[in-house]
Amino acid sequence: MAKRIEELNCSLDWNKIPVEKIRKIAKLNKDRSGAPQAEAVFKDYFINKRGMTNEQWQEQYDAIAPTWEWYRTHAIHPSDPMMEGYLRDVWEKFSCGLAAYIQFYLQPPLMDLPYHYDGRSTNINFVYPHEEVSPLTIEGKDFYYDNFVFDGGYQKHMVRGSASPRFMMQICFWEVPYDKVVQELRRQNHV
Repeated sequence: MAKRIEELNCSLDWNKIPVEKIRKIAKLNKDRSGAPQAEAVFKDYFINKRGMTNEQWQEQYDAIAPTWEWYRTHAIHPSDPMMEGYLRDVWEKFSCGLAAYIQFYLQPPLMDLPYHYDGRSTNINFVYPHEEVSPLTIEGKDFYYDNFVFDGGYQKHMVRGSASPRFMMQICFWEVPYDKVVQELRRQNHV
């Protein structure tokens, strides 16, 4: 199967993103309130909308749940007070009128994010630049892109840890087909 990933021909001005503020307020995934309810919702979603079997869901859950002890995230929704200035400009430029929110991720050094499927159907990712780039690995093939769109909901993927923390901003699309997002990004000359 062809890998559904495209490098963007543009990037962010990271100096205009409140990186340190977001790093400080990012929470461990295990700190989510209502986590048992969220897990039940995700299980239902993956089985009933994505067509996973109970065994496939359990394999995914068993692989990803241990990362909640160290993987940090922070979401900014369109109505969030932090969605202003440059972040609002980025949102308007890349959300294509289809995205749900922006999610920031902080992966500590030397920690692998194991193979998994995202709950979101499509993501636009902007990886904070540092000396050592961790590739996104899709079904055994490494992609060393800093800025890209990909079908994370339907392609099993992982990110190996590197010597540096991996900080990423992701524009998240729920149930929006990858091809539709790429078509809009092409129309805007971003891919």
